[in-house]
Amino acid sequence: PRSGEDGEPDADELTDREREMMEDFQGLMPANCKFGNHRIDIKLIAADTRLERIAAVPICIIEKNWMEVAR
Repeated sequence: PRSGEDGEPDADELTDREREMMEDFQGLMPANCKFGNHRIDIKLIAADTRLERIAAVPICIIEKNWMEVAR
């Protein structure tokens, strides 16, 4: 995995644990979801003021024909 100058993972890079959590989240979403490379990162500020990601939530995309929605 890519790392920043300090050896820490880059901000956009997920750890193995975060990837596993994303897969678990995907399993909880509707079967007709499609997933791309988009996600919402949930972050907090640690006591030492560094920003820490606690979860990466995949974005579910469900394709709909506008005719289906208009009904």
